[in-house]
Amino acid sequence: MYDNLEELSKIVEVLAEQDIDYILVSHVVPYLEEISEKAAYITISRNQIENLLSLEEKDVSTSFYDKIYHMVINIEAIADQKIAQFEKQTIWEKMLEKKCPINFPFLLKSLNKLRILKKVQENFKLNEKIASKYCIELKWSCNLKPFPSPP
Repeated sequence: MYDNLEELSKIVEVLAEQDIDYILVSHVVPYLEEISEKAAYITISRNQIENLLSLEEKDVSTSFYDKIYHMVINIEAIADQKIAQFEKQTIWEKMLEKKCPINFPFLLKSLNKLRILKKVQENFKLNEKIASKYCIELKWSCNLKPFPSPP
């Protein structure tokens, strides 16, 4: 969960005293809506994100989180709903050609989570370094792999 993201470094340091080899980091299981809202993951697939990014210009100075955020926000900000719908339809059709349709309303709801995922990934990289000082491997669970950095 995003609320306890900063606790990972403390957990690594406490577990280092227990002579362990690795720590497996996993997602929270959201059994309440409140917890689901605080969960630091989205259900949009990595494939959808990567294909959506491939529609944008290659700009290595901007993170993929920011690219997607601006792509969606710019379309939502178009005052003329016909033009906005045309833009969404165009992107949807391009994604469909890639056999990877995108759900725009859901993507819009997930924008905040994309920003959180960026912080999660940065935090995990920092904690990997802390863990390696103690000869501990910090592992993502199979479903928690970070998105790749833009090329």
